[in-house]
Amino acid sequence: SVAPPTQDAPVASVAPPAPTLTPQQQVAETPTSTPHTHRSSVGYRAPSSAALGDFLVQRAIQQQLYYNAQLGNEPMAHWLKSFRSHEHLDSSQRGEGRCGFPGTYSAAFDQLNTLPFTAYLEALGTEPDSSIEVNFVKPQRRLSARERANPFLNNQPPVIEVYDQPIIMSKILTQLLNTADALVETWAFHFNEAESNDLLRLANDRAEKKGLPSSTMRDNAALIKGGETAYSRLTGDEAMPLYGFDCRACDRFDML
Repeated sequence: SVAPPTQDAPVASVAPPAPTLTPQQQVAETPTSTPHTHRSSVGYRAPSSAALGDFLVQRAIQQQLYYNAQLGNEPMAHWLKSFRSHEHLDSSQRGEGRCGFPGTYSAAFDQLNTLPFTAYLEALGTEPDSSIEVNFVKPQRRLSARERANPFLNNQPPVIEVYDQPIIMSKILTQLLNTADALVETWAFHFNEAESNDLLRLANDRAEKKGLPSSTMRDNAALIKGGETAYSRLTGDEAMPLYGFDCRACDRFDML
């Protein structure tokens, strides 16, 4: 037989069930977002405008690196990517006198080492002016057939010249801001185009009766096939070299 429990024996208590939260209450209980994150009323998270500014300055630096390499300004390209350790922003196919394909300038996010972008611009603007010593081999004069037959003229040693390249910080900052300003205009146009196209697509998908292509739509399709688009009209067919890959990056940013 089992002895009955005494009055001094502890009795286990059962905790009341946790209240069930509605979806609105669950959103309210969600921890607040980080400074680089935007959270809407339905719990959607996306990068903030500050993160977009960081990416904008990153691409402006890469655009300037492309221009410097394209112009053969190797000292300035080397200095710009070395400032605050941004060598990773240069093209993976870069070589002396070769700027590399635009797609080799990585368009991945969060590659700016100095954050936020205002801190990078402040550091660039407060950096004192300086100069760097540049050594280069002077191109030799083309020799005629008679001169090449002369062993004394044909075997001349290379001539190395040395000069000081001034680093004027105000000019570098102005060039970078002008590039970023041009990017703002083209990126804003792309975001507006993406929004309008998405709204048209959604309206067509939700319509009970799908509309047939109109004459305007057929004309636009013919223009696009011929290479004339809203983007070509905006840039005058002279878009910046990295613009196509910037649009793809903006689409990724828009979907985060």
